[in-house]
Amino acid sequence: MVLHIVFAGGHVVLSKKNYTQWRQIQGDFSDYKASLGPWGVDEIIDYLNIEYGNLLPSAYLQVHEFINSNEIIKVVLRA
Repeated sequence: MVLHIVFAGGHVVLSKKNYTQWRQIQGDFSDYKASLGPWGVDEIIDYLNIEYGNLLPSAYLQVHEFINSNEIIKVVLRA
């Protein structure tokens, strides 16, 4: 599975949606600022751990909960 990280409106959002261009992401998020990906699950977790090391629950738990859910997008919870 590959995911995108979207920076929008002061939030960090994970998306399962299959985008081919960043402009498609921008079209889905009116407050879009930037995005990363598509990245694999391990790359997403590594990035979140490096940039947001104090996530609660941990990046690992949040990402795995998300990929095992029916949700298409998820706001990353920060401490």
